[in-house]
Amino acid sequence: MKKIRKKNANWARKIDQKYADLKTIYGAYKDKKIWKLRLWQPLAKNVNLIIYDKKDQNKIIEILKGKFKSPNWHWNIEKNYDGYFYHYEITQENGIINLALDPFAKSMAAFNWEGKNKNIGKSAFIDYKIKKKLRKLNPINKPQPIIYETNVRDLTSLRKDVLFPGSFNAIKEIKLAKNLNNLGINSVQFLPIHNCYTLNENDKNILLRNSGKGWRTNYNWGYDPHNYFSINGWYSSNPKKPYVRMNEFDNLVKYMHKNNINVILDVVYNHTFTNNILDNVFPNYYYRKDSKIMPVDQPAIASERLMVRRIIVESLKWFVNVYDVDGYRFDLLTFIDLETIKIFTKELRKLKPNIILHGEAWNFTDLKKTNSLNKGIVDNNMNFAYFNDTTRDSIKGEDDHNLFKNGLVNGNINKFNDYVSCLIGNIKNFDQNIKDISIDSYTRWTKYPNNVLNYTACHDGHTLWDKINLTIDGTLNEKLEIYRQSIMMQTFLPGRTLYLGGTEILYTKPIDKSGQDNKRTHKSKFSKDFFKIKVNEYHENSYKTTDFTNGLRWELLNKKKIKKNVFNFIAKVNKFKLKNNIFRDKNEKEINKNYSFNLVSKKNKIIDLNINGKGIKIRLIHNFSNNNYKYHSKGKILIDSKIKNKNQIGILKPKSSILIRRKNG
Repeated sequence: MKKIRKKNANWARKIDQKYADLKTIYGAYKDKKIWKLRLWQPLAKNVNLIIYDKKDQNKIIEILKGKFKSPNWHWNIEKNYDGYFYHYEITQENGIINLALDPFAKSMAAFNWEGKNKNIGKSAFIDYKIKKKLRKLNPINKPQPIIYETNVRDLTSLRKDVLFPGSFNAIKEIKLAKNLNNLGINSVQFLPIHNCYTLNENDKNILLRNSGKGWRTNYNWGYDPHNYFSINGWYSSNPKKPYVRMNEFDNLVKYMHKNNINVILDVVYNHTFTNNILDNVFPNYYYRKDSKIMPVDQPAIASERLMVRRIIVESLKWFVNVYDVDGYRFDLLTFIDLETIKIFTKELRKLKPNIILHGEAWNFTDLKKTNSLNKGIVDNNMNFAYFNDTTRDSIKGEDDHNLFKNGLVNGNINKFNDYVSCLIGNIKNFDQNIKDISIDSYTRWTKYPNNVLNYTACHDGHTLWDKINLTIDGTLNEKLEIYRQSIMMQTFLPGRTLYLGGTEILYTKPIDKSGQDNKRTHKSKFSKDFFKIKVNEYHENSYKTTDFTNGLRWELLNKKKIKKNVFNFIAKVNKFKLKNNIFRDKNEKEINKNYSFNLVSKKNKIIDLNINGKGIKIRLIHNFSNNNYKYHSKGKILIDSKIKNKNQIGILKPKSSILIRRKNG
């Protein structure tokens, strides 16, 4: 490229018009006995294919000059290079020579970041097979997904009874699916498993307390994409062999499916860790260089450009076709243009009609706000759900540096009206005249309750337990009761439900000052060290700290108080929601028909709601006050947030919630 184009979008549009190729198969693939490679780079002066030994990825075996037939570079190779590695060596339009990773690489060599942002990952020659038969999902609203969001590493990093802690295989060893079945969970959502950048895949050492190295800590959630087709070798038993990561993830999906658990992948199409990753292929094409708003520290991926869109659509289809995954969660969804979203949604539903799709739809984008799925601005009828931060903020408070932006359970009654809107699925139009309910477009933003994904905690921010522990003074039992009330408030809502993995064992993230962002922590003024971790300060954003902070402490299930009052309680709540045909209304009409409030009073801090389902009628009452609430009802209390001194029918105790099965009326 002779110079950086000042009007990047106009230049890229002309490139699309002249050179876009929507038919050629890209990457390396085997056609009978011939390895075929194709690279899209219409302006390069020359491209060489550098092939490396499968046993030593630094040893060059052969260099092959590419043949150019506009707009692609071609190689046909008769030698058996299965499992070997390669780079493209590209002589750009301006004469600069770059080594480049194939954007369509289906697997990679073990990568070591080394703290150097210019290291180039190597693609692998992979002979892959498309699955002939994909698993069918139940209709999404029968029942709605109840999702367990987790990081592959965190599930087993602190376990001593597995062969490779932090791996795909270890998840099967600990029988996670059995645990999810017992919890009433029907979907697992893994933080990004595609190749990320700031990691040494060969270093699998578990990082105990004080073994971090700040930004260089060898721990990663995966939100720094390196390649969208290849799987992270850090989670495999042998990252040096490119098929191993593929086979072990495939076996994990099969294991989950055998136990009736859907597999959802978190994907990050708004940026790559460094824009050199794709600029090394074709400078200035793959990113919106004109953008003033950026998802991280560099411009966003230009999803609207035809050859960028190909990468997005084809990588999404790849994981369905090859691994049979059941859904996707999109990080910073608003940086993906609406046309691309519509295209990949249509393509994915051809493969799996009820594939599960949702994403972060915050008002944060470099696009026009109407040119994406943007909460409060753009609704959809595609069964594509948005993370509902209104639920999170109204229950436990916001997740940011200001710890004490609280919600209802930690005393902020100003969130009352917002939570009432969540109880009706955040629909725009509700017939019942209610004074104490939010009416703004960000809170009441949809016509379809299926478009709502409710949560109180995810990987970002404090865990639910840490937020309650840090902001509420009280005994362990009192805090557990607030925790249980939060669970009821989150789950007994229309739409999907997401739990942060470990919620069932009071997941906590104690500080490790040797990790990254160790100042983004808060010290508890109230708690004793219930878990004997000998730490009383907790992490808010632990994406690059140690396993000591992030790992799940499964031994807590041995504590009767936690097993009985937390794990079993969450299981009871989830199984009620799964079993009964309730909280599954599809549109505003059904919500208006089935929901009616007995009392909504911000002054008295009471919400009293009747819901009619098929074959069951319930009454859901939340008391956020310090007083008893008297009511008249014929029925039976099925679920109670209180542990001791349980609520009796007719009187709801302070700071508690109940679900009643109504006999009539």
